[in-house]
Amino acid sequence: MTLTRLVIVLVAAAALVASGPALLDSGSGLRDQLSSFLEDRGGGGQSAEQISSGEFAAVHGGMKTTTLRSQVGAPAEQTTSHVEGLKVECWYYGVAGDTGAYQFCFVNGSLSSKRRYAAPPSAE
Repeated sequence: MTLTRLVIVLVAAAALVASGPALLDSGSGLRDQLSSFLEDRGGGGQSAEQISSGEFAAVHGGMKTTTLRSQVGAPAEQTTSHVEGLKVECWYYGVAGDTGAYQFCFVNGSLSSKRRYAAPPSAE
């Protein structure tokens, strides 16, 4: 999480605490707006190698590796393979506020696929 995001989240949280429960129950939708903001921008406790569902949705086919790195930061894991004259590079990020992973695969430097992997249900 960048310092700017952290400051925004802290200011929003302080404003909610200062205004009290009456403001949240006033029907203004502030609770929903704050939840939506945190979902789109990443919430508290998000590590540098995690991205939000909003960030994942904003990534599009053809995006360059440099663009993705500048938008969401460095991946937690990265693999590179050379197959049939193609350089295939896959980046992995954790899912902010959840378990699982996001995968972005690039062919010769351009995004060719993205996918979310959820943690399997427990075998209890």
